[in-house]
Amino acid sequence: MAMNLKAKIQQSDRLTIHDVNKDAVTEFQQVNRDVEIVDTVADIANKSVNMCLSMISIDCTQGYVRMS
Repeated sequence: MAMNLKAKIQQSDRLTIHDVNKDAVTEFQQVNRDVEIVDTVADIANKSVNMCLSMISIDCTQGYVRMS
């Protein structure tokens, strides 16, 4: 998913990602050096103007993301 997003955003935009699969994040960052990797969902919420959540449960977002 991150590869698809990276390919579609403007080059001037910055992609910030978080994934529980650290190996996948490391591999992605080796190919895409201009992305920011963060450790928690809270870091994403605090830094983001737009968010794309994938395969996420409501329990892990409580306290971090305002669900409406």
